[in-house]
This record gives sequence, structure tokens and C-alpha cells, in this order.
Amino acid sequence: MPTLNQLLTNGFFPQELPPVFSTSSFASAATGSNGGLVEHMSTGGPNKAETCVHNMVRSGGLRRHLGIPNPIHYSRLSWFVVQNWTALQQSSQRSPFSLTQPVDTGTNRAISASHGFSERTIRRAELRSSGRFLLHLDINRYYPSIYTHSVPWAIHGKDVVKHAMAEGSLNALWSNRLDAHLRNMNDQQTVGIPIGPDTSLLIAECILAAVDEELITTIPNLRGIRFIDDYEFVVNLRSEAELVISTLQFILSKYELALNPTKTQIIELPHPIEPLWTSRLRTFVFRDAGTLGQRNDLTAYFDTAFTLAREALGEPVINYAISRLNAVAIEEDNWQIFQYMLSQCARSEPACLPQVCDQISYYRSSGLLVDTPLWINCLEHIILERLPLGQASEALWALWIMKQLDITLSEAVGTAVDRCEDAPVALMALSMANNGLGNPATFTRLHSFAEPSELFGQHWLLCYEANMQEWLNPPSGVDALGVHPQFDFLRNQNVSFFNINALPNIPTRHTLGSFSGGAGGGY
Repeated sequence: MPTLNQLLTNGFFPQELPPVFSTSSFASAATGSNGGLVEHMSTGGPNKAETCVHNMVRSGGLRRHLGIPNPIHYSRLSWFVVQNWTALQQSSQRSPFSLTQPVDTGTNRAISASHGFSERTIRRAELRSSGRFLLHLDINRYYPSIYTHSVPWAIHGKDVVKHAMAEGSLNALWSNRLDAHLRNMNDQQTVGIPIGPDTSLLIAECILAAVDEELITTIPNLRGIRFIDDYEFVVNLRSEAELVISTLQFILSKYELALNPTKTQIIELPHPIEPLWTSRLRTFVFRDAGTLGQRNDLTAYFDTAFTLAREALGEPVINYAISRLNAVAIEEDNWQIFQYMLSQCARSEPACLPQVCDQISYYRSSGLLVDTPLWINCLEHIILERLPLGQASEALWALWIMKQLDITLSEAVGTAVDRCEDAPVALMALSMANNGLGNPATFTRLHSFAEPSELFGQHWLLCYEANMQEWLNPPSGVDALGVHPQFDFLRNQNVSFFNINALPNIPTRHTLGSFSGGAGGGY
């Protein structure tokens, strides 16, 4: 069972953020012996808050809105989850198909999926050995579409909830209080839960476990697997596949959910277990052929990756290709051409910037010199191209790489950040500027987000941290943190959600010092 401290330390912020964002000090304050959550967080303040939204890029230009809930309301939800963990986990474990049942695995997250991607391949192979047709289904915008009132339906059954409503005893159902916590965390909205916090995986699995349970009851002996909201079933007849589609859609509609018609496929087997581009890149052989041989191999490898990326639009080909190079030691004489290739990847597919960052961090830590002018040109281009379009995660990772390379923010970059409304991006740039890598005076518009009213609004993270660090001044002159006792308590406990001096993540090198045709574990 995860502890409250674990949920607040490792289960709060989305894992896709750079390592400068941390909730460790918040977790310590909220769970400490000084009263913490019980005395300062559990009551008082507005009974609702908005969620901070960070726009994240996915491969192929697809977007996903990550959610960073208000810490006051997320701590209340987390406390409730810990107190009701046994019942919640039992509810989430009912699915005969799920590979993502929430468990406390003791990893770097408080709650993790029971099976990883590596095991998914084995289960796919096993499943496809038992039928003639493969049915692939996906729920349309699952997390953003979740109807919070459906959580009690999934846990207790719709009839039980309706009976409780008729009897006036709805509040006696503990799952109804869970529904209230979810709504309070999202400005009282009944549709959508945030993508990112570990509690969302738990809630999402509770709902789909109920769906899966009804599906297997309706169609006994149905063979399938589910990974989050992605289903695969195997049947012997096309008519059986069509029955599964109509049945699953009918059950989902009871929970205000729907299948994504563009991703519904009936495929005659055999069918590839994994995409061709995955196996092509994973099995690419880097020869032990000296500097020139490795240079030729790198050229051939990236040419292959670029070709595959054009053929598999929307797939994370470039991200995978760069990560796979954690199994290869780039020789010093090839470091420059490797940087050229990484820069080309970043410009064409900015979703790969976290992987690019890993490579730069590793080789810098090994003593190799970075081509700073190359990266200034590349990273500034990405920020100035993407940020005005609201594409924040590209800009965030570009700024994080710039910070590591001690690149000063240009006036144009500073102006672009000042005009944006993404809290993580603004914090990164403000911190850089206030640490000698830019001009703090560039940021004029951002001061409006330092007002007390923003602490329970969508920009709570920017408001709290910028006031805490004294990077912004409320135009009204009011001490924003002093207005709200909960945030004043956090300030007095020196709670910070951002540390510009955090160390970058250095990826594990699987076969350092030698060249391998295998990708190593985890790819």
C-alpha cells in the first residue's frame, strides 16, 4: 500500500516533466510532525481549485494535456485514497483483461501499472496464438472524458447508487466522497480527471475494471488484453469481433464513454506483434569497426530511422531511435556528427527532446565538449516556433537543455515566454533569468499571475513558486501567500516545487564501451 508521503512525493507531478520539478519538500511538510495535512491542508480555503495544465507533445505532433492539481486538493484526495486503499485496489483488480492494474511496486512512482511494455509483447504473442481475427479497440479521449459521477457506479454498481440517492443516503457511500474530491480538484467539473498523477491511474482502472467485468459476463470465454484504454481481443469469426464491438460500446455508454472509431480495427491474423520499425531499429548492428566504421554505422542508422519515421507517421520512431543508442558508446571523434544528427532529430520531431537531453547530459558528464552555437540555434528555433502555438513541452525541454549548457535567454525568447500562459515554461525561464541566464526585466506580463486569486486557479504553480522565490510581484501589492493560510504554511515550511539546480537524469548505459546489435533491456 502506498503511503501518503509516497503519493505526494512520487505520485503527484507528471513524470514527463524535467527533474527541476519536485514535490519532495511539499510531501515532507504535508506529512510531517508539525501538523501538516491534518492541521493545515484538510480544511479551510476554497472548496474547489483549478488544475494547472501543461501542453505536452507526442510523436507526430499529437498533443496531450498533462494535469498538475492544486496541492491542497490533491493532498486531500491522496489522504482519502490511502484511507480507502484496500477497497479501491480490490475494485481496480476485477478486470480479466487489464495489464495495467494499479499496484504499489516500490519503483520511482507511488502507484504503477502491474505490467510493463516488455511483458505486453509476450501477452500479445500468447493471445494471437489462440484465434483467427484480431480486434483492436481504443477509448476516445479516456481520461478527459471520465464522468466523475460514474466512479461510484463502477465501485458500488449503478443500482446501489440510485437507491442511495432515492433514500437520501448517497453521502454514506465512501465512493461518493471520492467523486467529490475529484470534482473539487477540477473546479467542480464532473467531466475529466488529470493526466499525470498516480491517483488517476487508480481511478481509471476502477471504472474500466467494472466495464471489463460486465463484458466478460456478457461474452464468456472472451480472450483479450487491455493496456490502460487500449484493448486487443482475438476471436475465430469476424461476426464475433463485431459482437464484441457493439457490446463493449453499449457497456461504455453506461459510463458516458465511447470507443474511438478511427482506431477500431478487425484484422485477419497473422499480424505483426510489434511495429516493423521497432524491430528494425532494435536489431541494427553497430560494428566494432573503429571510428570511421562507427561513423558510417551512425549515418546508416539515422537514415534508417528517418525513413521509418516517414513511413510510420505518428509513431515515436525518433524517440526510440535515440534511446536505443544508450546501448552504444559514441567515440569522441564522432561526437560532433552525432550532435548534428541529434539536432536534426530535435528540429523535425521536438517530442524527442527528453531523449536528446539524456544524450547531451551523458556525454557532457563524460567530458566531451558541446557545440554550443549549434544548440543555441536549434533550441531557440524550437522555442520561437512552438511556444506561440501553445506547444509548451517542446519549449520547456529546450529551456532545460539551455540551462544545462549555460545558454543565456535572448530577448526574443524572453518575450515569447512572457506572452505564454504555461506555468512550467514560465518558471523555467524566470529561474534562468534570475540566476544570470537572462534579463528578469523582460518578464512584465507574467507579474499578473502573481495575484492571490491565482493560487486556486489554473496558474497556481506559477503564482506560488514565483511569489516564494520573489521572482514576480503582484501588481496589487498584496502578499499573495499570506492571504491563504495553507500556502502561507507551505512558505513557512520552505516548500518549493522547483529547483533550477537539480541534476539532469543520466541514462543507464547498457553496453558501455562496446557496440551491440541489441537494444538492451527496456527498449
